[in-house]
Amino acid sequence: MANITPRGKNSYRITISGGTDLSGKRIMYRRTIKIPGDPESEKHKRELEKQVALFTAEVEKGTVTDTENIKLKDFINNVWKPLHVERKKLAPKTVWRYDQLLERILFSLGNLRLKNIKPKSIMEFLKNLEEPGIRKTKTESKKDKPLSQQTILHHYRLLHSILEKAKDWQYIVVNPVSSVESPKIKKSITKGFSEAETTILHRELLKRPVRDQALILLTLSTGSRLGEVLGLTWPRVDLKTGEVNIEKSYQYVPKFDHFEKLPKNESSIRKVTLPKPVIKFLEKLKAEQSAQRLFLGPKWIDKDDAVFTTYLGTRLKPNTLSTAFPKWVEKMGLPHVTFHGLRHTAASLLIKYGASAAEVSKLLGHSTIGTTMNIYVHSFDEASKNMANKMNSILFNKLSKKTQKKQK
Repeated sequence: MANITPRGKNSYRITISGGTDLSGKRIMYRRTIKIPGDPESEKHKRELEKQVALFTAEVEKGTVTDTENIKLKDFINNVWKPLHVERKKLAPKTVWRYDQLLERILFSLGNLRLKNIKPKSIMEFLKNLEEPGIRKTKTESKKDKPLSQQTILHHYRLLHSILEKAKDWQYIVVNPVSSVESPKIKKSITKGFSEAETTILHRELLKRPVRDQALILLTLSTGSRLGEVLGLTWPRVDLKTGEVNIEKSYQYVPKFDHFEKLPKNESSIRKVTLPKPVIKFLEKLKAEQSAQRLFLGPKWIDKDDAVFTTYLGTRLKPNTLSTAFPKWVEKMGLPHVTFHGLRHTAASLLIKYGASAAEVSKLLGHSTIGTTMNIYVHSFDEASKNMANKMNSILFNKLSKKTQKKQK
């Protein structure tokens, strides 16, 4: 028979005897549950009876989980991962990132029972993440460099999400992370090239292979993400009209290797039109690629008809290009800008020359115009100032001079 003990507002501990162990000691199963609503209402009482019946059935079937004493590591590995990560079929990149964060979470908190994880435990863990040496890296130069506030925030959010599920599934009554202040981070702006620097980049690109010229100019003219550019295949590129269908993103994630996936969101599946000079570079690239394919014959590796490949036909890897691009830029005498900075360069230049938020949002494949406005607020502010200066010139310089002439 179940014993029900009130443990605070709308909270109850259910205790059920489950026989004896090998030493003859009685096995007690306990579960704390929380039921919303008025404790005196019939609905509340029926829900309590239902939870007691469900728990009793679990004990009788031998499928009960000791929710009172389960450790964080067991909850994550045996409950949260199967019911949340695997069931929702999360993206490989998300799973890989979770594994990275969980390594530190489990090392510090994994052996704690869920009921014993308090706000203080969380605060001490977050403080520990700020210490030098916590970072795991292959390079000695970064070994003692502390984690960024952004990465610490990612740990905080994942732990909050995990323990929120534990609360939803009635393993705990309160999520201790909710009582801990979220790490504060400064909003960072991805650096792009100025108009003058873009001109230098364009000039210096002429010294690089046709493939690199086409790759960078296509990215600059469309503001596409790296994975979207590398996901392009020739059937998705119409060299006659200059239209490009962005439908896939080519990505690399450790443990999952390289794979194709749908772009970031539904709006990211889009059609963009290329400037004529970029089409010319792509025509040259296709001719070079066809000649190389013919030269290598069966040794040509590409089976996807990808636009951007190595000279052996293998697809260019996102991580390789991410590493190589800043080095190319440095040799050109330009400031450090990541490949993703090309996307920001494209957007900033378009805004500078009068493109609306809606036009930029559509080109970049943002889910909402609000996203575009938030990311490029500085660029829109600058454009607004320029418009004000132009209006000042029109109203108070040109028009005022005409008025003065008429008055004379």
